[in-house]
Amino acid sequence: MSTFLRRSFNPCAIVLLIGATLSISVTAANKYPSLNMRGSTYPNACSKPEQQVLRQAILKAKVQKLPAVWRAVQALLCAPRTGPERAYLGSMFAKKIKQKLEDTGSEPSYDVVARTDELIDGTMAAGEAWDANLDIEVDRIRLQYFPNEACVRSVTLSYRQTKWVIDEIDEACD
Repeated sequence: MSTFLRRSFNPCAIVLLIGATLSISVTAANKYPSLNMRGSTYPNACSKPEQQVLRQAILKAKVQKLPAVWRAVQALLCAPRTGPERAYLGSMFAKKIKQKLEDTGSEPSYDVVARTDELIDGTMAAGEAWDANLDIEVDRIRLQYFPNEACVRSVTLSYRQTKWVIDEIDEACD
């Protein structure tokens, strides 16, 4: 056996390599954990299977400007609150947004609010989104998900004059 082969199959190196591979796999799986709520488990909207389901819904509906819609959905659910995806979402927000907030035991409050950095950041789930679904119409898309155990949030995109705009945010909490 050559010196190269004896050195390339060092048992310690193989154990380290396997350990590193397992560590990376576990880290990737834990990056988007499921949410356990009221005896049910909800998948993270940023996990690969959930992203595939959402993308297929958009493809099936044949929405206009599909790349823009898909980028917005991914950014709303999974992107960090900094960087290019944050800037992209900021450009999609209408100047005035309809907002509905509702807490258990109280009447819903309806308001029209100005686009602010705080509103944009608060709308981005940044990987903390579970059980996401899309309600797609010709010129409106409603993305709904759980941002935590107590609330459900929806973000509406409307197609206006050749582009998609985020113009409505709803949140209901227990």
